[in-house]
Amino acid sequence: RKKETGIEKIIGFRKAYYDFANEYPDYLRIYNSFQSDRFDLTSIVNITYMKKAIEEGRQYSMFPVTFESVSDYLKEITDLRREMVNILSNAIETGIQDGTVRSDINTLQMAILLTLLTQNIQEMPYDYKQLLDVKGINNEEFTRSIDDFIINMFTNRDH
Repeated sequence: RKKETGIEKIIGFRKAYYDFANEYPDYLRIYNSFQSDRFDLTSIVNITYMKKAIEEGRQYSMFPVTFESVSDYLKEITDLRREMVNILSNAIETGIQDGTVRSDINTLQMAILLTLLTQNIQEMPYDYKQLLDVKGINNEEFTRSIDDFIINMFTNRDH
């Protein structure tokens, strides 16, 4: 069903990301590698000898991707990430306009915060999962609690 209010759209964003992460874990793993800061692709792109080493080096010969295409992938991932924040910002703005979301929040800041929260939930360390399990908190209960937290964080109490 199509989400109508801003709050419904915000929760829908979290659920859509969760569903995507569970349905396509390999895509999510690749996406997370590009945004991990483990390596700085932008500085490597500007270094000619690194391009050559990556494209021609034996160590990378089993990966026939040229560096230019990696740069294209990075640009596409960056564009998609920006689009995610825009979609969420629009959902928050919709909520402010329809009265379901507090009007005193900064739309962009909250969109980025919620994006970070949503992404990091999917990357929960194994020991945290074990702690929840020991306390009898299953994944469904935990995600319900997250939704409650998000709703409490955003909801306009005067509406």
